[in-house]
Amino acid sequence: MMWFLEHVVDPPSALREARRVLVPGGRITAIEVDYSTCRADPSTPAIEALFRAMVHCMAASGWSDAGTRLPGWLGEAGFGEIDEGERGYWWEGDDLAAQALYAADVMESAFDALAEAPGATEEELRTGLDDLRRVPEVPDAGLGWKVHKSTAVR
Repeated sequence: MMWFLEHVVDPPSALREARRVLVPGGRITAIEVDYSTCRADPSTPAIEALFRAMVHCMAASGWSDAGTRLPGWLGEAGFGEIDEGERGYWWEGDDLAAQALYAADVMESAFDALAEAPGATEEELRTGLDDLRRVPEVPDAGLGWKVHKSTAVR
């Protein structure tokens, strides 16, 4: 499962059901991000406001830190042989432009919800989107976050 548990009210319960239907010795792979680990270099106050709004909105509607919680949820659901699978992703050079545009487009698709988050104005969030899209124009720039691709055994 990928980017699913961050939207579930009770992730350990969903994982217990996944464990129930797996054959004995069956493996599960679950992938989740921890939105609080998103960072851009260079950053701007508007990018930081955009990232804070994203974390706030994910936490309000699900789990903004699902990636970090994932290994614990797997254990709570009764899985064994858990490999936390924490992976840091950092894009720069030729890969940066595509990732920065992707991240900005995803956040822009949720702009109405982001604009409801406390602490940032719509103008600041739009500036953050523009700044994020311009990160690849800066020499030695980068963008990244942490993902957990955790595996476990029934």
